[in-house]
Amino acid sequence: MDHRHDNLNSLKLLFSRNFTLLNSARSKWQLIILTSLIGTLFILVYNPMDVNNYFINSRIGSLLSIRSAGIIGGLVLIITQFGLRRLTGLTNFTIGNFLAWVILELFVIAIVFFAIYGERGQPFFDEFLLVLEHTYLLSILPYSLALLITALLNIQKISAMEKEVDQGDLLISISDDNNRPVFSVRASDLIMLKSEDNYVNVYYLEDNEVKNVLVRRSMKSLEKQFFNSELLRVHRSFSVNMRHVNSIRKSKRKQLIRVNHIVDPIPVSEKYKGALSQYMDTHS
Repeated sequence: MDHRHDNLNSLKLLFSRNFTLLNSARSKWQLIILTSLIGTLFILVYNPMDVNNYFINSRIGSLLSIRSAGIIGGLVLIITQFGLRRLTGLTNFTIGNFLAWVILELFVIAIVFFAIYGERGQPFFDEFLLVLEHTYLLSILPYSLALLITALLNIQKISAMEKEVDQGDLLISISDDNNRPVFSVRASDLIMLKSEDNYVNVYYLEDNEVKNVLVRRSMKSLEKQFFNSELLRVHRSFSVNMRHVNSIRKSKRKQLIRVNHIVDPIPVSEKYKGALSQYMDTHS
């Protein structure tokens, strides 16, 4: 049971890691162009699922032909990557919400394909499910290859960004739940976050003195601002900056963290023991 719990926590930790590949306009354009090119070649050369012989009885679908599907998919990606992401506020991805985003993105492409290529005169729901199924099956390979090539083209840039962030010099602006800036703090100066009802108490160092600011915001949303920092959730009410951890010890069945500049030890709840263990394994 504990083993499965640890695996679940490790999976949660993996999905919560930041996915920065598609943060820049350059990498977005690379993904869009590569997906269009690979998708078009995939249809023309391999004719997957005999797609070139699909019966199309819509006027616009007959005019464009199925060979244009790769280009149409690329045009949809322009809207999703530059329009829909801005509209939804997804400027930074974690691995988990990126995977969910891909599913949503292909769903939007399926809607457009249905409007263009869907066979008229067929039951609406049956035809849409058919187009949806074919869209996912035909799109996932070109999209994945385009994503892989984009990653290879940007691997040096990503490594440089991660090294820069790891130095802890990033100044992070803390906002409340109405997106009003409250104050700014360097990631390396953050000590911990403590949830208090609808507020989060932010503890940080200033001139080697501990200070704290109460921010009206959820712990989960505030944690996202400290992407790529060493902030780790250890309890429903506590997230600690592992840079400032002095010791981790077990007391009977409890696990306690001693944090520099904080008098009281921080408890580690059962839910987050796996994430803490995973962190210690990768940083030992």
